[in-house]
Amino acid sequence: MIARVIFWLTVALVVLAPLPFGSNRPWAWSLLSVASGGLLALWALAAVVNPAYYTLAWRHYRAIVLLFASFLAWAVFQTLPFSPAAWHHPSWSAMASAFGQPLAGAISVAPSDSLNGVMRLLCYAIVFWLAMQLGRRLDRARAAWWTLSLAITGYAIYGLFEQLGGSHMVLWFAKTSYYDSATSTFINRNHFAAYTGLGLIITLSLIADETKEAARQGLHSRSGWIYFLDHMRPPLFALMVAFVVLTTALLLSHSRAGVFCTAVGIVAMLAAFAISQGLRSKSLLAFGGIIFVVGLAVLIISGEAITARMSELFENAGPRQQVYLLALQAIAERPLLGTGLGTFESVFRLLRGEDFGPSEPTYDVAHNSYLEMAVEAGLPAALVLYGALAVLVLVLLHGARERRRATIYPCSGLGATALLGTHALVDFSLQIPAIAVTFALIAGVAYAQSWRHEERIAGGPSHDARD
Repeated sequence: MIARVIFWLTVALVVLAPLPFGSNRPWAWSLLSVASGGLLALWALAAVVNPAYYTLAWRHYRAIVLLFASFLAWAVFQTLPFSPAAWHHPSWSAMASAFGQPLAGAISVAPSDSLNGVMRLLCYAIVFWLAMQLGRRLDRARAAWWTLSLAITGYAIYGLFEQLGGSHMVLWFAKTSYYDSATSTFINRNHFAAYTGLGLIITLSLIADETKEAARQGLHSRSGWIYFLDHMRPPLFALMVAFVVLTTALLLSHSRAGVFCTAVGIVAMLAAFAISQGLRSKSLLAFGGIIFVVGLAVLIISGEAITARMSELFENAGPRQQVYLLALQAIAERPLLGTGLGTFESVFRLLRGEDFGPSEPTYDVAHNSYLEMAVEAGLPAALVLYGALAVLVLVLLHGARERRRATIYPCSGLGATALLGTHALVDFSLQIPAIAVTFALIAGVAYAQSWRHEERIAGGPSHDARD
């Protein structure tokens, strides 16, 4: 009962996160962090009483936990004043000279911003941990996927209603940008597109699961199609409606990067299905063909603006290229130590030159999360964090290839990772708390479902020996 309560509270927290502007406000991400911390404390108390709450053995997540903990420890160390003075950012000595008195410096340019970044990363890690430990049961994994699909579809319906109705509002606030694009409860259309893309991947994986028996019959054959049509259930109708709604909302976001990266994520998921034991190759081709045909139909009906924007893909790329160059300059100046989590805006103000005049906007993000992390954490620490993500991908690949059932979870987890991993090259969707916690929930459940259920849980009895 306690596990069920914690699980559903975690899912509810993730589902509600997009409501206040993607939780991309200090009060919103602080509230998100406090709530996730409370859920972790509740889970920890339950685990002390009953060790069976550890549903995976330590060896299954040791690598990813140690890598992430090492990164987080370094991020905290960057904020501390008793690090060697030679390591402190040069801006501290400049400020000390300006004030005429010594200052307790740190590696971080702005320790308070860095601690804020640590808090947000801890929040995402907690959601991943709870999803991994509580999403081990198949019924909970399925419930999480269905809840995410329906919730993201609900946000998409709201976005379409506001955009097609011409109200130009985000909740009860007037839009300040992207007047002709669907953004739902997000401010930025690219972030709404990335969030909608996650919903598409989850929905498509559920459609594949609902049609798996027809796939066994062979969707490429007449008997398979007859079986498919005869056994079409109401949940499949709901999923098909959700697919059309999400695809329409994605296109009407007018986000070129969002559409492209969602396509990358779907292709990655289909590739994962191809190496799994869940679908035959011909059935996979048929499933992919259905996705293509329906997506093309929606594109023809709703995608005129996105096709026009695709034709202008490389226009107005100059400012971002200059930001990338400044990021590379910042990395070259402090390649090992970094400048502290959440300090890119401060670094940008220090380094901006003649290319950015007084009237030019200040960039608080690099629009490339990989570069930004290297600037803030330093190259060694950034590589440690990337190593943790690599472990996640390898485990999901293992689950997609080795498991004989529930393969939709590691496969869609790989699709979500590919979507956001590609989007992080040109934008900062993973730095939006609502998207980050949604991905953490998806990744945690997918990670838990990547291990065969014959494994013995820590401190408890073994699962069913059959996968």
